[in-house]
Amino acid sequence: MEANQTAQKPQPAVQPQATNVVANPKPQPFKSSMFKIILAVVITFMLTSICFLLWFNTGLKDTFITSKPTSNGDSSTPNETSPTPVVTEELQAVNQTFTGDEVTAEIPQDWDIVEYKDGAGTDMVVGGQVYTGLTGLEVLNANNNVVFKMKAVDGVGGLGTCSEIFKFSDTQQTYIDQLIADGQAVEGAGFVYQINDLSNETYVNLNIFGNDARRIATALYWNDYNAVGVFNPLCGINAAFIIFDEIEFGVQNAPAGYIAPYEVTITTGTTAADLLILDAILNSLEAVI
Repeated sequence: MEANQTAQKPQPAVQPQATNVVANPKPQPFKSSMFKIILAVVITFMLTSICFLLWFNTGLKDTFITSKPTSNGDSSTPNETSPTPVVTEELQAVNQTFTGDEVTAEIPQDWDIVEYKDGAGTDMVVGGQVYTGLTGLEVLNANNNVVFKMKAVDGVGGLGTCSEIFKFSDTQQTYIDQLIADGQAVEGAGFVYQINDLSNETYVNLNIFGNDARRIATALYWNDYNAVGVFNPLCGINAAFIIFDEIEFGVQNAPAGYIAPYEVTITTGTTAADLLILDAILNSLEAVI
């Protein structure tokens, strides 16, 4: 007996369906991006540097930068007033040591110093007298021209009064009053004098053989020997003939304690450039011990 069996129709095999897979985009290389950033930074830095150098070297900075004003401060002078600030010139450096028998100094290679001894180099001493030591000194510039001179002085005198009195911003009024009183004591109530106010003049501070001085153009003004912390200009014969702290010459048979002076001058017409060099030389002068 046959069994009733239902034939099953074979089912077709299921084919896998194809799916479209989209590939991820390829990333840009990291090194390429960094290179561009670094290159941009370098170019910016170089352009900035070039602009700064052009600005600095062409003087454009002077158009925008101004000097900061200075204050006189609260300090007072002996007159209880603040002196007007005075611009001083910058001293020029020199580069060689001069060593003579009597003095040493720093001078340029093409400048020179000439020493005169034992009565030579001066026409302001007594004939027939015996002198020893430095009696004359000259400073010569690169053109061999004398720009500074010292002469020994002996046997020359004069009144100690001052017909012309000099005043700087830090000069004591009591000093000026004393000069006037001294003049009146010698010449009477009719003593005539003139006060020359140099407070607003440009000057250079000097120290020559231990003595404080100020130079205005080719004129020298010497501080009083007893002045401390102020500038009381010598006048009259005391300004013409200077006794130095650090150098002197000998005079035979001179009274005990006698110190002979020097006449000190800067040559009229000396150029501004030579004056700056001379300032440095004068500040460097020292006596040979």
